[in-house]
Amino acid sequence: MSLVVTLRFPHGRYHATPWGRQVNEGRPEWPPSPWRIARALLSAWHRSGSPVDEDVVQSALRLLAAPVTFHVPRTGRGHARHYYPLAKRKKGKNRDDTTLGMDSFVTIHPGDPCVLQVAADPTAAQVELLTALAAQVGYLGRAESLVDIEIGTTISDEVLTQLRQLPPADDLSAAKDVEPLLAPAADVTLDQLRITTAQLRDRSIQRPPGSRPVLVPYDPPLQGSSVARRPFRVERAHPDLAVLQLVGRPLPRLGDAVVVAEQVRQAARGGGARTVAFTGRRDDSNQLDHAHAYWLPLPDRLDGTRAGSTIDRAVVWCQGGFEDEEVRALMGVGQLIWGQPGQGPFPLEYARGIIGETVVASPAYLGSAQRSRLELFAETRTWHTLTPVTTNRHQKPRQSDQAFFIDVVRRQLRHTGRPFAEHDVEVDVDWRSSAGFRAHRNPTVRDRTGGTHRRTHVRLRFRQPVRGPVLLGSLSHFGLGTFIPQEG
Repeated sequence: MSLVVTLRFPHGRYHATPWGRQVNEGRPEWPPSPWRIARALLSAWHRSGSPVDEDVVQSALRLLAAPVTFHVPRTGRGHARHYYPLAKRKKGKNRDDTTLGMDSFVTIHPGDPCVLQVAADPTAAQVELLTALAAQVGYLGRAESLVDIEIGTTISDEVLTQLRQLPPADDLSAAKDVEPLLAPAADVTLDQLRITTAQLRDRSIQRPPGSRPVLVPYDPPLQGSSVARRPFRVERAHPDLAVLQLVGRPLPRLGDAVVVAEQVRQAARGGGARTVAFTGRRDDSNQLDHAHAYWLPLPDRLDGTRAGSTIDRAVVWCQGGFEDEEVRALMGVGQLIWGQPGQGPFPLEYARGIIGETVVASPAYLGSAQRSRLELFAETRTWHTLTPVTTNRHQKPRQSDQAFFIDVVRRQLRHTGRPFAEHDVEVDVDWRSSAGFRAHRNPTVRDRTGGTHRRTHVRLRFRQPVRGPVLLGSLSHFGLGTFIPQEG
């Protein structure tokens, strides 16, 4: 048995500079070094806030110190030249001087894997830990190098036949045309993996402590290679979650959730995306059954349900996943028209979120791969409304308020595929005030819907644990009827 690390680059590019080389040499690192992968996994562990002990993580990362066999796909090479202005005039010229910075990269077909076969003997617990950490790694090298990492113990012959195995480095020397990579040493520590290049310069150290050199033959691009310069569509899992952080003062109220949700949706649609996830309709204008995106403004703390709580993030979730066009539209949201133009709130930046199998991440990621860390996606028996459930029906004559709201909730549970029978779920209506929550996406419209849009808080107790998100009632796609887990 061996440890198998499979890397796929969905954007078709890998940007990284080999250790010991200057960026303007124009020679990108290939294949990705075990040292870089170990540091990425360690970073994911720190970001996730995992309770796993440091010694357990260290033991798992030391598996990458074993000898590695690289299986690589067809690749190409490219670079971009950037001229950065300097704070001085160019000699003899009436303009600022510039300095060259090269961005070198390797191009790969997005569907082609790069496989590292490590001669280690991991335990099932170590594989499980590394798999959880790998799910949180969004990029490798520069932030443009989006990556999907899979950890396993076997590799199929079908995959290997599509790749080329790099020859062992036993007969290579630094005098030949080789690629210098780094790998962890057998006794590497987490402190050694955390060291920064600035700390190494201060100590006049050329190579990080706890690392060892690995020489592989330089893998030049194949002449006449048909490697795509831009990625084409491949069949892969699509991200289904985006988190936008709102900044500015004042932040909007939770009671205005539907207004904020509509603003985020319009801003995303302004990027040109008119897709099913954003519109909820196909070309034939037939409305879908909850297959489109949910736009869910959330407060900084989910323990408050008052309309006056402030919203600091907007979660966009689509069960079917987002297409590339939709991801680009979400990333392009830069400003919400709230109050007077030019004032807050503003989405700080598109943050990579993790739900399920796919990562769409940036350094500003706000959550973790563990659904329980993003409370809307927990799995529990008891759920309580963060924002009140809003009815979409009229109350029948002689029907009590209690019976009316219970009937509305059970119908919604059945419609969304949740357990709805009396023996499956207990519905408690919480009669505390739900005033202050808007029922219109237009901020200038007053709530004149009478008995149609009545609101109340609800508690659900399922017989079996139910995985979130639980979103019920009218305008549930815009922040009303959002449930959060509750103990007990």
